[in-house]
Parts: sequence; structure tokens; C-alpha cells
Amino acid sequence: MVYCGLDVAMVSSYLHVSDEKGKRLVSGPVATESGALRQRLGRFVPEGLKVAIEAGNQTAWLHEALSEMGAEVTVVNPTRVKLIAESRRKTDKIDAKLLCELRAVWVQIAHRVAHDERLDAGPLRDWFWRVAGRRGKKTATVALTRKLLSIAYHLLKYQKDYDPSSLRKAA
Repeated sequence: MVYCGLDVAMVSSYLHVSDEKGKRLVSGPVATESGALRQRLGRFVPEGLKVAIEAGNQTAWLHEALSEMGAEVTVVNPTRVKLIAESRRKTDKIDAKLLCELRAVWVQIAHRVAHDERLDAGPLRDWFWRVAGRRGKKTATVALTRKLLSIAYHLLKYQKDYDPSSLRKAA
């Protein structure tokens, strides 16, 4: 698995690519063009490239271009990603690295919930496999990641403890 955070700008964007252990593989500016992205990221597709990009005016074509290349793409709202929105040291390089790291962590959590039977996550695991049966494992992993983020958001927002019984009703 290879993770990429892409901080998108009009002419030149910034990317940060790391492996499963967080080791930086590639980092630096890249032209905001389909060909340039394919040239810089294409070699990582066979390893399972997962890209996080900030939502913006170029999101649609970027999502399409990266998906056609074979990458799994997640679009994040930068105002909802507190680490980016409230950062005092706001640079494209830092934003791309944060997107990459956040994407990697949450996908790993979703994978663990879906596959580790030692966890008390039966309803979420069952839901994952129902979605995987209809839409495939990649889509189910992204959907489970979003669901976990939503659960975490609500637990933090309402300052509540995790209650599996309420989750069972919702799942």
C-alpha cells in the first residue's frame, strides 16, 4: 500500500507519498496536469496507490484522472480537517504530508475493523462485508473509513463515550 497526499493549486500542486510505515517515498511540487501526475504517481499504482486530495475547483477532473490511472481517491474538505484548517504553519508541503498521513491511518483502522475478529466491531464488520459484496472491497473500505470518521466526529463533538448498543441500531 502506498499513500499520497496532494495539496492542489491552480498551476503547481504539492504531493507527498509514503509507504505503509510512513517512510517518505516522494515529496515535492508537481504540475497540476494529468500527464505530470501520471508521470510522478503511475509507478505506485501497482502497489495500491491511495490518494487524498483537498476539495476545490479542480477536484472533479483530478478525481477522474487519478481514478482512471488506477488510484483509489478520497476527497477531503479542508475546513473539516482540523489539522489543516487550524494550522499555524500552513504550507502546501505540510498540507500534502498531513493528507497522506491521515489517509493512511484511517484506511488502516478501517481495514482492522473489517478483518480483525478480535475487535468488538461485529455490526461494522457485517456492514463492510455487505457493501463489499455489492460494490467491492475498495469501495467498502472507503465507505467504512467514512463511517468511522463520522462516528469519531460525533463522539468528539458531543463529548460522549463510545456505546456499541447505539451503533448496532445505526449500523
